[in-house]
Amino acid sequence: MTEQNETETAVAAAKPQTPMQAISATLDTEDMTDRLAASLDGTGVSASRFKRAALTALAQNDYVVKSCSRGPIYSALMNAASAGLELHPALGQAYLVPRKGQAVLQVGYKGLIALAQRHPSIAAVDAGVIREGDEYELIEGTHPELRIKRSLTPGGWIAAYCVTHYSGGVAVPTIMTKEQIETHRDKHSDAYKRGGAGAKVWKDRPEEMAKKTVLRKAAKMWPVSIPGGNEAEVIGQDDAPQAPPMRDVTPGPGGHLDALSEAL
Repeated sequence: MTEQNETETAVAAAKPQTPMQAISATLDTEDMTDRLAASLDGTGVSASRFKRAALTALAQNDYVVKSCSRGPIYSALMNAASAGLELHPALGQAYLVPRKGQAVLQVGYKGLIALAQRHPSIAAVDAGVIREGDEYELIEGTHPELRIKRSLTPGGWIAAYCVTHYSGGVAVPTIMTKEQIETHRDKHSDAYKRGGAGAKVWKDRPEEMAKKTVLRKAAKMWPVSIPGGNEAEVIGQDDAPQAPPMRDVTPGPGGHLDALSEAL
C-alpha cells in the first residue's frame, strides 16, 4: 500500500460515523447477529434478511435514527425479531416510531393478523371497511355473524370490522362505526393530538388506521402472547408513552394477550 493510500485509509477510519452507519455497524457485529438469529429461530426469517429490512425501514425514518437513543432502537428491533415481524415498509407488519426520545415497536394491522394466525386456536382473521351504500347486519348471540351486501357504487367508509375465525369453527365479528373510531382516536391518541406525522397518517391512510383500531379492540380477546410492552399502554391507548423493556418472549400456544403495539 502506498503512503497516500495509507493516509486515505487512516482519514476514512478516523471520520465520525453517521447515526445510520453506526446502527448498521452494530447490527453487523457477531454478537448482534447471533442474538437476532436466536430470536428469529423458527420464524422462517433469517438474520440477514431481517437486518436488510430493518435498515431499509430506518433509512426511510430519519427522525427515529437522529432523535432516538440507540439502545431502545436495538431493543425494539429485538422485540420485532422475537415476534417474527419484518420491518420493511412495504410489508406493513411493524414500524419503529419515536416516543419521548425513545424508539417504540408498533405492530401494524397486517402484523396483528399475521401474529394471530400463527396461534393454533385462530384459523384466520379478516379485516375491512363498510362503505356508504353497503347493506350490513350484525347478528349477536351464540352464533355471531356479520353480513355485508356490497353496493355496486360504494361511497366513503362508514365503519370498520374484523372477523376472527377460530379453529373450532366459530367466527367472532368486531365492528366499530367511523364515529366510534374517531372518538377513540381523539380521546386516546396522543400522536394524533400532537399533530404532525401522527395526524398526517390518519389523514393519508384513514381506512388502514380504522382497521388497526378495530383489530386492536378484537385483539383483547385473542389468546396470543406478543412482545412489545405493557398491555395497558398499547391496548388501552393509541400512544405508548415510552419504549418497552427488551424481553426474551416468543409468540406461541397458550397464555393471554401479553402486549400489542399500535400501528404507525
